[in-house]
Amino acid sequence: MPTPTLNILVTGGAGFIGSNFIRYMLAKRPTYNLINYDKLTYAGNLENLRNVENKPRYKFVKGDICDADKLRETFRAAPNQCGYQLCGRIARGSQHYGCSRLC
Repeated sequence: MPTPTLNILVTGGAGFIGSNFIRYMLAKRPTYNLINYDKLTYAGNLENLRNVENKPRYKFVKGDICDADKLRETFRAAPNQCGYQLCGRIARGSQHYGCSRLC
């Protein structure tokens, strides 16, 4: 029986940690599709993923995690999915607050 495809949604995938995670998973998990959901603020840079942008198992979606409708739509577009939340806002004193406090 073939291994089922797993769709992984990575928020913050254009940042340092997220882009390394995406490249690693594409290299090590041939049955995984990676969906990079990133707002592309000061910390996100698609140059970090230039070497995977044309791979059929990689997709980029520009979006804000505070946009619940778009995030829900992105999740529903790829069944059999799990998510990794790797985005974050780095500012003194703000890293301990939830998303709604930062949006």
